[in-house]
Amino acid sequence: MFKKYHETGIFDENEIYPYVTEGIGEDILPLNVRFEVIDGFTKVTDKDAAIWTQKLSKTEGMYLGNSAGAAMSDATKSIEGCINFEYALDRLNEALPENRIMLTDGGRYITEVWCRVTVPDPKSFHMSDNFAAIGQGMQQAIGAAHGAPARPVVLFTGDGGFMMGGLNEFNTAVRTNCNLIVIICNDSAYGAEHIQMLDRQMDPALTEFNWPSFADVAKSLGGQGVTVTNPDELETAIDAIHTRQGPIIVELKLDPDNVPRMRI
Repeated sequence: MFKKYHETGIFDENEIYPYVTEGIGEDILPLNVRFEVIDGFTKVTDKDAAIWTQKLSKTEGMYLGNSAGAAMSDATKSIEGCINFEYALDRLNEALPENRIMLTDGGRYITEVWCRVTVPDPKSFHMSDNFAAIGQGMQQAIGAAHGAPARPVVLFTGDGGFMMGGLNEFNTAVRTNCNLIVIICNDSAYGAEHIQMLDRQMDPALTEFNWPSFADVAKSLGGQGVTVTNPDELETAIDAIHTRQGPIIVELKLDPDNVPRMRI
């Protein structure tokens, strides 16, 4: 009921119906709810809540109620064909090799990576955009892989940065058999410019691109590649990371309108 009221200002009694999940949902409008500070409401079905409650129990050993399942169900949602970025980062943080060296290229996505993906110690992290320019990550990741060949190197890069400097050098990583995991945060746009256009009520089309499949490109260059558009495909990508025989690209397909802003 809150969702429709928040979006339209209409109190619709048809939105009042029984639900199984306890702890969330309301069929009244309390006077103390400050709708002006709430970004939005979302609806989760009892079925989706129950599915995620079972998943959390089976895969994480967490015995929770359906309200927790409902929250997890929504946290993993994005538009069709895209993965929720925060969920993907949290899951990758759990699943990537623990002794990793991590690098980030430039882009609006990087602060979310810094906040959600950890490294064993400060020397295991390197930010490649000291010149405030995107497109330097792959070259420096290859250098890190050769400098510390016994450790896996994880590079987080955007689609724009990868197209500038990573595309050709991925083949270098293949030829020299780098222990390299490349996570491409692909929102099909120059994200920093995209959000600026939206903030100014301008058409962001000039910032958007129809790139080729980076996963397919990785394969054509002799490496491995996996495309991720939903949580199940993310698990497939994680399995591929664990069994990789050489450099691998994991392409996270993201909604350009739903990538978190840079944290300042």
